Amino acid sequence: MCSFCQAWNVAESSAYGCVVSTGTRPVSSVLSTNSLEPYHRLPLMDGPSYSWYNTFDRMFNPIPNPDPTKHIPTLRKLLESLTSAEMGWQLNRIHLFGWGQGGSMVLELASHISDKPLDEAQRLGSVISICGPILPATLNSTSTSSKSQSPTLVFTRLAPQSAAHTRLANDLKTRFKEVEVINGEKGKGGEDMPRGRGEWEGIMRFWGNMLSKDEGWKGDGEVFEVVR
Repeated sequence: MCSFCQAWNVAESSAYGCVVSTGTRPVSSVLSTNSLEPYHRLPLMDGPSYSWYNTFDRMFNPIPNPDPTKHIPTLRKLLESLTSAEMGWQLNRIHLFGWGQGGSMVLELASHISDKPLDEAQRLGSVISICGPILPATLNSTSTSSKSQSPTLVFTRLAPQSAAHTRLANDLKTRFKEVEVINGEKGKGGEDMPRGRGEWEGIMRFWGNMLSKDEGWKGDGEVFEVVR
């Protein structure tokens, strides 16, 4: 059984959402997390919206080097709870998936675990970032001698021949031992989620190689229904 932890780009609430997924893929559960504390509110939005970390100053100017580390201790506690004797998950059966800022957060979390392991465990099942780059704070705050062992995929819409794409690929290789970069279809810019079979195919193939094929509950203890 596998667990998917999703971190989304912009949150409108700080609650956790938990849903059990069924279908043709291996038995799995999904834990979706938004920004954990409403400290980083985005200005000029129609409704209350928050970000994982500050990206703008008070004058709405972009911050050159945003710091994603604020919520790492809380996210580590979440993983510690999931892998505790009470919950019974194995770290290598937990897969992280993030979009936008959430993508940068899962990269930061996986990198942080490689430097400060959860007990003896250093490897997640996999890490996927959708249009979320590895940030300078991640590169500068951790030791480059300890690359993350977690299989990692980054989906980007940067032009493959651009300097920004080359820099992204090089930065990822400094922190992740096993990393794959796949590109969105030409002509589709921005930071949108993948659309259509062409853009999802590489991601699903990556997951297909990483997910356990075992069926059934592999944790210890009882199974509880969690509702919001």
